[in-house]
Amino acid sequence: MPQQFEIHIEKIVVEGIDGLNGPAFREALEVQLSALLSAPNAALTTGAESYTHRLDGGSIQLPDTPQAGQLGQNVAANIFQSIQHKNSTP
Repeated sequence: MPQQFEIHIEKIVVEGIDGLNGPAFREALEVQLSALLSAPNAALTTGAESYTHRLDGGSIQLPDTPQAGQLGQNVAANIFQSIQHKNSTP
């Protein structure tokens, strides 16, 4: 039976982008993060010990005209990398 867990993202701060399509950004982030977390090689530890109050999604280099979908995918990848790092740190 696959592991089930929940991730709650209360707030994501995106600075320096005017007119970002919020719904498209959120959808792309959710779809990409779900895909990354459900991959067979994700190997994440779940449970109360995995709780974190804040997670740094890192910085992303943007093209001159960033697209909300691509930005959402990039942020999801950074969040996933942060989660993996947190889970691999004793």
